[in-house]
Amino acid sequence: MKKIALLVILSAGLSMTLARQSEVTSARLIYSDAKNNSLNIINLNDRKKIATFSTPGKITYAISSSSQQHILVAHRDDNRLTVLNSGLSTTDHGDHKDLIEKAPYITATMNIGKQPTHYFVHDKTIAFFNDGDGTVAILDEDKLGLSVDFEQIKAAQPDHAGVIVLENQVLVGYLRLGRIDVFERKTGKLQQTLEGCPALHGEAMHNTGFYWGCSDGVMLLKRDNDKFIATKITNPTNTPANTRVGVLAESKKHNFTIGNFGKGIVFVDPNKTVLELMALPANPIKMEFLENGNLIVLTTDGFLHNIDVVKRSVIASVSVTPEVKTSGEGVIRPSFAVMQDRIFVTNPNQGIIVEVNTNKMQVARRIAVGGTPASIAISMVQGIRH
Repeated sequence: MKKIALLVILSAGLSMTLARQSEVTSARLIYSDAKNNSLNIINLNDRKKIATFSTPGKITYAISSSSQQHILVAHRDDNRLTVLNSGLSTTDHGDHKDLIEKAPYITATMNIGKQPTHYFVHDKTIAFFNDGDGTVAILDEDKLGLSVDFEQIKAAQPDHAGVIVLENQVLVGYLRLGRIDVFERKTGKLQQTLEGCPALHGEAMHNTGFYWGCSDGVMLLKRDNDKFIATKITNPTNTPANTRVGVLAESKKHNFTIGNFGKGIVFVDPNKTVLELMALPANPIKMEFLENGNLIVLTTDGFLHNIDVVKRSVIASVSVTPEVKTSGEGVIRPSFAVMQDRIFVTNPNQGIIVEVNTNKMQVARRIAVGGTPASIAISMVQGIRH
């Protein structure tokens, strides 16, 4: 009995020791090459490339799942979805998590519908609207690698649409129809239609409601039991022609969302009736919030901006790419991904990935990868490395 008790004490002591160990972060950068349609993985601990995978067609974008273990790669023109397992995960031991670092691999190449385009990622739910056949494909992250099954909702028509998936409902906003349909998730039955959002493009789910970009402003949907009530937050007076919100970004740290708006951004406050404009030197290409609530914006002049959205001011800016063309045949735009205090920006023209320190907004290094780096995503996990 004494030996058993001693073993229990030793085991408990070992567990407490492991729990006291500092967790480490392991991260991998996944980027696409726009010319050869490959996926490339860089180990961010030493900035070295560890793997390259071919894919079934032109890569539209690459996004991280909520856990960041999986990368979802859409091939819009080829009606395919590539699922990449980054090789990073953890094993839960109750009082601590062990870090698992394996080789990355392709989990599946799936056909989820024709022309998967707009996407939705929240918790374990990943969804895509298929422009070509007007369906919504809903995937469960916990089943990736175990099954190629997915839920499907048949929307009103093929369209360029956005999607928001809730526990029991699916919201679909159509560009050409200029409206939002609400479907029962279990049956696919249409429950409600909300009109009045012309040329709808861009969506965001926030704790204050559900936001949809329209040519004349932003439509806000709020729950009223099983129904939704719509209100419009309109464009500012004297808005130039063809200037509108088409992309939205949200953060739980704020009671408003942010939209792009010509050479600037707008603050979409649910308690106001008009969008509030903040000018920038050039048009936004991509926006993403940092954990501290600041907004990072990449603009077409090739600058990355760190914006304090509470004070409505640019804290600092740094040049990361040459000026970006917004239209024309074969145009490949840069993109960026955020990891804690680092931002990684693809520079397709020069074959590099620019690493920026967000605290100083300075270029920390330029990673020469060659080729034409375009879409980019990060897989990052924390645990105890043995």
